[in-house]
Amino acid sequence: MQQRATPILAAYRNAGLVLLALLAWLVPGLAINVARAALTPAGTIIRNHAIIQFQRDDLSGRIYEAPSNEVLIEVLPVYSLEILPDGDARPAGTPGQTQTAVSTTPNTQVTFNYNLTFTGNIADNALITPVFVHTASTFLPKLADGDTGMLIYKDGNANGVVDSDDIQVASWRDANSNGQIEAGELQVGDLGSLYQPGEIINLLLVFRVPAGVAPDKVAYVGIAGSSIGDPTAEDPVDELTVQNISELIVINDAVMTVTKTADVTQIAPGGSINFTVTGNSVGSAAALRRTLTVDSNSYSGIVIYDIIPVLEQSSAALTLSNPNIDSQPGGINGTLIYSAQTNTNLDLSDPSWNWHTLYVDGDTVIGYISSDGSAGDHDLAVGESVHFSFDASVPATTLDQTLINKAYVSYNTNALGTQTVKAINDVTVFVLGTTGVLIRDTDFEGTPPPLTPADDSTSDQQTVALAQAGNFVYFTNRVLNTGSRTDSFNITVKTNGAAPITSNPNGWSFSFFKSDGITPLRDTGSDGIIDTGAIDPSGSDLNNPLHFIDIVIRLEIPENASPTVADPEAFIVIQASSVLNPTVSDTTVNQIDDVAAPAMSLSNHIPVGTADPTPYQQTGDPGSGLNFPLIVQNLAPANGEVDTYTLSTPVLPTAWSVTYFRDLNQNGILDANELLPVLRTAPVPATDRDYLIARVLIPADAIADADNNNIQDLHQLTFRATSTNQSSVFDEQIDTVVINWQERFELRPNRQGTIEAGGVTIYTHTLSNFGERGHRFFLTITPGTANWNYLLLAADTNAYLPKAIDPSDGLEKYYIDLDEAGGAKDSSTFLLRLYAPAGVPQGTVDLSTILATANDPDSPLTPFATTPLHIVADVTYVVAGDLQLLKSANPAPGAAVQPGQEIEYTTTFFNKSATALAQLNIQDQIPTHTSYILQSAEANLPLADGLTGVSFELSRNGGISWSPDSTGAGADPAVTNIRAVFTGALSGGAEGWMTFRVQVQ
Repeated sequence: MQQRATPILAAYRNAGLVLLALLAWLVPGLAINVARAALTPAGTIIRNHAIIQFQRDDLSGRIYEAPSNEVLIEVLPVYSLEILPDGDARPAGTPGQTQTAVSTTPNTQVTFNYNLTFTGNIADNALITPVFVHTASTFLPKLADGDTGMLIYKDGNANGVVDSDDIQVASWRDANSNGQIEAGELQVGDLGSLYQPGEIINLLLVFRVPAGVAPDKVAYVGIAGSSIGDPTAEDPVDELTVQNISELIVINDAVMTVTKTADVTQIAPGGSINFTVTGNSVGSAAALRRTLTVDSNSYSGIVIYDIIPVLEQSSAALTLSNPNIDSQPGGINGTLIYSAQTNTNLDLSDPSWNWHTLYVDGDTVIGYISSDGSAGDHDLAVGESVHFSFDASVPATTLDQTLINKAYVSYNTNALGTQTVKAINDVTVFVLGTTGVLIRDTDFEGTPPPLTPADDSTSDQQTVALAQAGNFVYFTNRVLNTGSRTDSFNITVKTNGAAPITSNPNGWSFSFFKSDGITPLRDTGSDGIIDTGAIDPSGSDLNNPLHFIDIVIRLEIPENASPTVADPEAFIVIQASSVLNPTVSDTTVNQIDDVAAPAMSLSNHIPVGTADPTPYQQTGDPGSGLNFPLIVQNLAPANGEVDTYTLSTPVLPTAWSVTYFRDLNQNGILDANELLPVLRTAPVPATDRDYLIARVLIPADAIADADNNNIQDLHQLTFRATSTNQSSVFDEQIDTVVINWQERFELRPNRQGTIEAGGVTIYTHTLSNFGERGHRFFLTITPGTANWNYLLLAADTNAYLPKAIDPSDGLEKYYIDLDEAGGAKDSSTFLLRLYAPAGVPQGTVDLSTILATANDPDSPLTPFATTPLHIVADVTYVVAGDLQLLKSANPAPGAAVQPGQEIEYTTTFFNKSATALAQLNIQDQIPTHTSYILQSAEANLPLADGLTGVSFELSRNGGISWSPDSTGAGADPAVTNIRAVFTGALSGGAEGWMTFRVQVQ
């Protein structure tokens, strides 16, 4: 893997730090809140415009209204990641996590857990590096083989330990053991794939403490990461603070571990689980007693305790029984203790634990203290252990549940004070529900599935009276989950009740499909046996589709099968077996009673009702399918044999495919009930015919003109039908396909603005060609209002666009010539200039459109009837000539912003008339994907001439009700609208403005 140094990596090197990129899992028991709001996706367009209301001084009382222009701002990609837990190694700093190792135990393996969250707004990957703080550490970590260094793994199952299938993503091997990075020592890797915003990757940082390290020695280690999309997006981001650092302290003191076990890993509802919790003194000194208040008495001892497992769905604790203490070290008279505490993060001495010695319903914790509450208070010597066990009863009504059991130990040390340690493992027990399965026929259903034979009036059996050699026969079987657990069921086949088989002898074969008869049934359990996939338990509701699945068995009858006597292989037994409990199974029977046994013609069924061998040509897009109706005729005499015809396509372009279907209603159209692929026709009696549809799939990467001669290529297809009675008898139909030119293009964006009577406004649009060849694009303007003037100009020269005759309708229109995608001129920006005649009433709304079509008169091809049409709409409001309203933004319109960045919108108003305008208020809708920043609205001070005051109001329900913008701070996503309400009257010729800020989400 290529080594790549990021800016922060270089900075760490300069500081004497070793960095290896890693993503990490949270420390067990460490509560860190990583929830965050999702960022606005990259490429989102934020749109905003304002509306102003005012009243003229004409005693009419009429309120006039006009919108501003529209401001468009695009959201840029943000590449960002966060690695937790944070921490640093400075003397005044606090490590994100701390572990201890005993100096007398050589080569102890230490694992620090981290997690990495992708916090950007676009899919990303990360480069991982481990960190070793050389300047603050007093010993060097070791690899398993003795070299100095560390390893980083991606913890696939997030269990906090390195498993055999966890992937190593980074490492540091310090060959000369000097704690510095030299060339060739650092292996830096990424996470192997793209991850979506918000995804969390669990990481493990692993090393060993070398033998002979003295007590009080420390090592500071961690993980750093940088975005693959933007290497400057890193965590840690502060080179001086050195975040994400964890601490390992070598001690010569008491150390205890706690483990727990269960006597089962699975249990049925109503059963009982026996849990055992064991505390072990493994340090270099005795674990010292600590004091608890139990039943108002003082107890001093080593405390081991267990959080009672709870039911996932109801969160109810299990019922405890038979608590037991045995095999305690000599002289220790320990006591079982209980608590109903739910906030288990509190110190055990907190009065809310309310420790007591008699179990009562509702207790959530069971524990043991090495004390009898009198003089019998005990420490735990090195090598000694204490344990207790208890039974937990599972309610009989419990369905599938996972119970996770957690245990802890709490004790005092000589130098480090009170330590509370979580068990190195969690015990997980799965509560099993009941299993059950029923597989049966479907022919008796009131509305049987499509691929079901007629009802044969038998129980648990489906029968086909007569099948055709060389054809497919279909049966639909229904598998029901009659247990109380979600289960999957393996599907196997027997013949005549024999052992399961994988294929039928004598040329018979079968396949399994889902209920559509097309989608293959898969091996979802990866055990080599196809299965139904998960089915919810049904109980007594056997007719609920959530609790059963229909499967289709397709039996292929050999072409040489006996025409009158059924083969014994036609008796098929299907067995469904529970994956959870393979001893639970059920069977059903599918049977064929009899098998029937060979001039012909194949031609186009175009037009419908005819049989025409003339080659037929169709056009289609890459990735699309074309349907060719075909007709097969058995030309044997009236007393001749029934025949079946095998379908093939001997001439077909590379990577193309053909699937045949039967045209059941003979209409030349592939209908919804005909979507069942066939390899052969149905049996065709003498003088009769069968109707087919050959569906041709054009590859998605096919192009119209592969040899670049500006002429569409002609692709030949040869369809063939071959007699099964006599393989030398066949006929072919030759047809052709032409691929449409791919003419994808885009005209954008829609615009909105204002205009005065007798005035002008200008809108900017961009036309882009994403097609595979250059074109002339004609622009058709549809005026929104009679007598308005609409002109199109080039944005770079302000000259009128050229005009020409559009060959599609013979009209003269503006046009733009563009190259194919990637060409020197594959896009062009132009202007729409609107003139509104004098006297247009205020409030008039003009909706004009521009339609772009690709019709190239210079091409030898027919104009493109299938070319997509692209249209933009421009909305223009006629406002009073005495008021001008203009909207602007910072960043400027057309700029791009990132999530978290602020946008400041400014609305400027100008009274062009000589008379005052009263009751001014400016209303603005908070743009989607942004949040209003409370109390950010301002107006120019002093106010414009004639205005006496201004107040700002907010709405959180779309403008239905309003409240003052006078409290709070920061971004408030609940705000939907803002308005500025002015008192007084804006004098003639006066100008003012108001602003407000939003934050991009």
